[in-house]
Amino acid sequence: MKEWIGHVNDWLERILLKGIGQLDIDDVKQLERLSNEVKGLNMDFLAQLLTHLAVEGRRYVWGDTQTNLATLVQSYFYVCQYSQLLAENDEQES
Repeated sequence: MKEWIGHVNDWLERILLKGIGQLDIDDVKQLERLSNEVKGLNMDFLAQLLTHLAVEGRRYVWGDTQTNLATLVQSYFYVCQYSQLLAENDEQES
């Protein structure tokens, strides 16, 4: 589990440094792959958050007028918060 949290955190950090407003389709595809991988590990809630972020990201990249940057950022921070909780929980168990 720790390895996959690391992969998610790497993606989150890269997007933070890049700027979430600069999200592109390759970023969304990578996020979708991460979601599928964690789903296979029975990390269903994380997979659900990643999938939602990917959907919002895809809408943002395609210029969907219903998706604005604030919605995308909110989804991004939900994933950040949950990922942080998982990492803290993993540290406490070690």
